Amino acid sequence: MDVNQLCSLPATELSRMVRSGEVSPVEVTDAALERIDRLDPQLHAFVELQPDAAGDARGRSPTPWPAVRTRARSPVCRSR
Repeated sequence: MDVNQLCSLPATELSRMVRSGEVSPVEVTDAALERIDRLDPQLHAFVELQPDAAGDARGRSPTPWPAVRTRARSPVCRSR
């Protein structure tokens, strides 16, 4: 499954796929990071991204989503 397909799935479907072994949490995280890298230069949606935190959490968490955090764009406008 390509990055766009994986990133467009609802969280409930991703969760089902991880539980069934169709994809790994690492694949989902890597797909999301790849998509952010590709689109954020135009969107400027992220102020800070910590991809190393996802890598550091691998293998240390009892959950299949060790480094998933929600991000929301700040409503504050700033000039660039």
